[in-house]
Amino acid sequence: MYSIEMVSLGKLHPNPHRDLGTYPWIEEKLAQLMRSIEDVGFWAGIIGRQVDDGYELAFGHHRVEAARRLGIAEVPLIVEVLDDQKMLQFMGRENGEDYSANFVVMLNTWEGAVKFLGNIRRRSMSEAAASEIPLRVASLLGWTTFYEQKPRMSTVATACSAAYALIVAGYMSRDDLVGLSVRDARDVVVRAQERMEQLEKIARREGHDRRQTDDAKEVIGKAARITARDTREGRIPTRDIRSSVDLNTMRVAGEEKRNRSPLFAVFGQGLCDSVARMLANDSAAERINEIAKVMSDIEQEEDRAVLRRLHHELDELAHRSQRAKKRTTPNKVVPLKAIEMGK
Repeated sequence: MYSIEMVSLGKLHPNPHRDLGTYPWIEEKLAQLMRSIEDVGFWAGIIGRQVDDGYELAFGHHRVEAARRLGIAEVPLIVEVLDDQKMLQFMGRENGEDYSANFVVMLNTWEGAVKFLGNIRRRSMSEAAASEIPLRVASLLGWTTFYEQKPRMSTVATACSAAYALIVAGYMSRDDLVGLSVRDARDVVVRAQERMEQLEKIARREGHDRRQTDDAKEVIGKAARITARDTREGRIPTRDIRSSVDLNTMRVAGEEKRNRSPLFAVFGQGLCDSVARMLANDSAAERINEIAKVMSDIEQEEDRAVLRRLHHELDELAHRSQRAKKRTTPNKVVPLKAIEMGK
């Protein structure tokens, strides 16, 4: 059962899962809501529950704050009986799957769910059990999709999980992610987390020194922060965010003269994978194959001119590939004895 009541703004309190200290108001969103309220009035539909000294909002915090700044004294509130879990779930459903939304709003909800589930710490759990925590949080918030009848984390959940892990580990801060959309934040934090996980696997397999691995992860963290800043300032298009994390990682390692051994193993392999995909799936290669099929039909001089231009560009591509190969070929000559010993 529920009732609709006109409630004084002075009696409205935030959702207990809403962390206004860590996640303050988003001024741009407030400005948009204030303009909307001035144009069409305050939309009914915010939900809350009654407490001893007033009411707690389930969601709609920015709408209520916009009304407060406009001098509105009271607003209509749908009052329901809600427990803490329902309050958290309303908060999660409100944000939903809006990829263009401000990412830190989603992150606040994710952290609230983690705290609600008991502030479970990975270090005190088995690796298998710890790997299930993000899915449990996502399921609680309703941020899941289904594949082959099994729940999977949504884009929002994947982004928040990676960001939360990087923040807890000290590689990034919440301020680094302010102003980013969910999609852009996801590309930064998920790529950084993937690269750190690859580093850990290589370190275990090849016995890298722990300090060396931690140093390499610090480099990735700094690269992620740089990429987030440049994305927020419009210097990196969305399609290039993930590759920019990789590029910035190698730049930071070079500029700070860090030990690049484990980094090269990870990012060099990523580059090789990119080249392999380009050669295997390049649409230009498919078009060249189609041209090859009709070579016997090419008679016009205009067509021959196009072929000459194509051959010129292919020659230039070959030259560029050779130059790249030379730049990445070690200058050091390996003694024959060393080669024989390596047999």
